[in-house]
Amino acid sequence: QKATKAETVRPDAPERCPALEPIDFEDLVAPEVWEYAQAHLSLYRWWVRSCGNGRDSLGQAQVQRLLEKSGLIGESGGALFPDRISCQLWLSRVWRELAPGAFGLNLPQFVLLCGRIGQMLEGTPKPDEDDDDDCAPSSRQSHLKGV
Repeated sequence: QKATKAETVRPDAPERCPALEPIDFEDLVAPEVWEYAQAHLSLYRWWVRSCGNGRDSLGQAQVQRLLEKSGLIGESGGALFPDRISCQLWLSRVWRELAPGAFGLNLPQFVLLCGRIGQMLEGTPKPDEDDDDDCAPSSRQSHLKGV
């Protein structure tokens, strides 16, 4: 049985069709936009991997482990929190603001939390943040950038 005209295999000719040209997003997009998109993709991938199967939120313990693995807790130069207790106190306070009454953070809430941490790393505190708060991390300058 002979194949119909629609079923016949034909070689594509992308060189003759501008719509089939590969798009180089890195060259066509402003560097700030590309960096922003890459950062959010990284956050999304970490969030999905950390949530586990069938879950759609992250708990405080998981976020604290992320901060520990990133070197943001301890006596090192880039650390935001001197110890785990100060980190837990800060996370508890921020958790009440971002997810009141909820056990975990969904993806948009997690991105907001990472934005706050990024601002702290850059040394730009939130406008409504009290400087005399006991559980606020020190305002050290860092070479790391925010989300």
